[in-house]
Amino acid sequence: MKNRVLRKLMMFLTLISSVWLLSGCLYILQLIQVATADVNSQITTTIEVEMDESACACPGGGPSGAIVAVQVPTDWTIDGMDYDGDYGPQDLAYLHPDSLDGRPGAGVDHWYDSLDFRYPPAAGMQWVVYQGPNEGWIGSDTNNVTVTINMTTGAAGMYNIGYLISINDYNLTNPDEFDVRLENPINVGNVGIEETQLPGLAEQFELEQNFPNPFNPSTTIRYAIQQRTDVKLAVYDLSGREVTVLYQGAKAPGNYEIQFDASELASGVYLYRLVAGNFVQTRKMMLVR
Repeated sequence: MKNRVLRKLMMFLTLISSVWLLSGCLYILQLIQVATADVNSQITTTIEVEMDESACACPGGGPSGAIVAVQVPTDWTIDGMDYDGDYGPQDLAYLHPDSLDGRPGAGVDHWYDSLDFRYPPAAGMQWVVYQGPNEGWIGSDTNNVTVTINMTTGAAGMYNIGYLISINDYNLTNPDEFDVRLENPINVGNVGIEETQLPGLAEQFELEQNFPNPFNPSTTIRYAIQQRTDVKLAVYDLSGREVTVLYQGAKAPGNYEIQFDASELASGVYLYRLVAGNFVQTRKMMLVR
């Protein structure tokens, strides 16, 4: 009963990220993304953006085709993006990896190549890029827009969703012209997953044996990350089918502990595997009803 109440409460929680204004002509003022969601359900993220040409050496008045990119699991679907405010309302169009960028001279795969190089996605994640009309987003005064992103989730798990907004920077070398937020966690389906960072420094990469083991229905998994890297911690059945993702995304160095509630799984032996950069370790655990 307690777990059910917690699940219902968590579904109403949202993650709100705010940032102080920095020098430059584009900033993400606020990003609002839900912290939990059901499997295969639609969620909406809103991003408040401010643009101020007087704060940098941006070319006057455009054209500056708006670029909005999201880093999501490969089984997610982007249902649409739009913006409104001092510009808009206007839908953004999906920019296929093999299509020409709407900005002249940008070339095929420009944005995907730049994003994959500068902010490489973890295994099972991908960048999806949308682009606005060429008439531009920036003028001589301060302007604000609200970007709305509608997405449909996929498999259960804990993920870090990334967002990038740019006005016209071709190669992501000018920080005045784009802003990015990479670590926006969301727990899909498995609201029984709770992670805590433990005190102390991690001396090596390590995946510990879960405890208790056997367990019913909850168990604790501890792991250590020696240096910042992309991490995936997932549970598999003995056939190798991925059952759930406990964590996926960038991870800072440290010692971590995950409480895993397997109430939705059948009794049996399961594998759990940590992939952190070049480090890979797999262990067994047993769920006994």
